[in-house]
Amino acid sequence: AWIDRLGARVLCAVLMLLTVLSALPWFWVDTSLVSFSLPWGGVWRVPQVLLVQSWGALAGGALIAAVGPCQLRLMALLSNPTGRTMAMAVHWSVIGVIASLGSLCGGWMMDFFNARPPLCTLPNGMPFSFFHAIIITFALVVAGGAVPLMLKIRTPVDRVPFREALSFFILSPFNAVRNLAKF
Repeated sequence: AWIDRLGARVLCAVLMLLTVLSALPWFWVDTSLVSFSLPWGGVWRVPQVLLVQSWGALAGGALIAAVGPCQLRLMALLSNPTGRTMAMAVHWSVIGVIASLGSLCGGWMMDFFNARPPLCTLPNGMPFSFFHAIIITFALVVAGGAVPLMLKIRTPVDRVPFREALSFFILSPFNAVRNLAKF
């Protein structure tokens, strides 16, 4: 329904930016424990990093999973019906190559940081690590490359301008679904 309301191009760009936001809590995580009172008594202590990783992966995974249907809708809108199968094969092959390059670059960054640990720390006292560098690289690739390229695509029907759609999610994420009903 969101693809129909916002348009596949705009929704895909918004989802990609929100996926970057789901990784940003890694810059504030530390080694502390978070305590939860159990209903039957007692306290359950969980490392903060476990909560951040779990919720960040859940949110990021849900957002990026929704990018797939947007890509399929764009492919249906932009490809010739007689060549659609070939367009899908090329598209997913390119996605596979990009994913392979991402894993290769991530491994290279990890090796680089292990060989030359940085001396800087984050404001919370945690050392800057390869994982933080990967998140920064991810944010730059998405915000500086993927989203601008996505917004350059012209579809036969554009539903909502990108800035207006992004404001639905950023300014009032809990009201995003309700706001979509306006369209």
